[in-house]
Amino acid sequence: MAINATITAPSGTQPGNFTVNITLEVSVTDLTAATLTVTPVSGNGITGVMFEVLPDDDMNSATHNVMFQLPEDVKGSLQVAITGMVTREGSSTPEAVVSTPVTVAYDNITTISVAFGTVDYRDSGVVVLPVTFGENVIAPSKTIFQFSDPSSNAGDGILGIAAYYLVGEDAAYALVVHIAEEKQGRFVVSADGYALKASSGVWDNVVVATPKTVSYGTIVPRIVDYEIPANYDLGTPVDVLVAFNVLVTGWHVNNTLTEIFIEEGVRLGTALPYKWTGTSPPDIHAAMPADLTGTDWTLLATPPAGDPTPNQNGFDTDGQWHGEEGQYFLIRFPDPQNTGILNLTLRENAVRGPIGS
Repeated sequence: MAINATITAPSGTQPGNFTVNITLEVSVTDLTAATLTVTPVSGNGITGVMFEVLPDDDMNSATHNVMFQLPEDVKGSLQVAITGMVTREGSSTPEAVVSTPVTVAYDNITTISVAFGTVDYRDSGVVVLPVTFGENVIAPSKTIFQFSDPSSNAGDGILGIAAYYLVGEDAAYALVVHIAEEKQGRFVVSADGYALKASSGVWDNVVVATPKTVSYGTIVPRIVDYEIPANYDLGTPVDVLVAFNVLVTGWHVNNTLTEIFIEEGVRLGTALPYKWTGTSPPDIHAAMPADLTGTDWTLLATPPAGDPTPNQNGFDTDGQWHGEEGQYFLIRFPDPQNTGILNLTLRENAVRGPIGS
């Protein structure tokens, strides 16, 4: 013969210690912890988990409570099964027990970790910051994320933030930040608040191990000063100098002049582009030496293989280099063969600010 039993587990994910109930069809005298087999299913499983079996009264019973005690800050699941023999009350013959094992999930971690991913800069001053929670959460509020200025060189800092919102589901979210026009700076994102765990329905504190510093720039690059000679002699280098309002990217030594400017009037031939690498701004209206060796004017670099086509961040889809970063540029025509009037107009979106503007 065998004794039928029903094992009843609490529903949902348990936020702390829990009890599993066992009801047998008859009273027995020797249902103990040794009669049960508890096996790991997921996560922490049974590591550090303690349990004891208590009958409804001190001597014998048809109902027993299995009390589980969890170590601190663990989550996982385990299975409870009856695999040993028991003895009916008034009998001395052990019998097997027929029952269906049950599985219990638990999560008594009192914090929810948050990690930030790589910043994605999009058009119109939109900054997208991936946010990964340590477990699935339900509709977290954007207000759990806090913005602050870094300790130095913040620029417009948090004053550049026009609006922000949080989108996503489960553990994968994105913090979408709109930067106001003509702003440039940095801010730091951290978290301080509570989120609702999907598994247990318990509100727990959100913890960010490493706050994220985000740089931004929505200042549209434009030329604020320039120098172009009124007259020049054939065979003598002609220098055109331009100063931008911010650091820009987009030029490299393989650029043709027409990729950056609308060139009208006389054609002066091949141009060599240089950028200023000095610590102080140059005087772009001063005469340039014929030999730039030893000066802070540096010939722009050659791009890596393939001359990658940039995306909105100044990089191609593989994250490769695109252009030099600088604020002051010199365009030298080493050996002009024609005379006339030269007019250069900066093309729209030919250069970009270093942070996607």
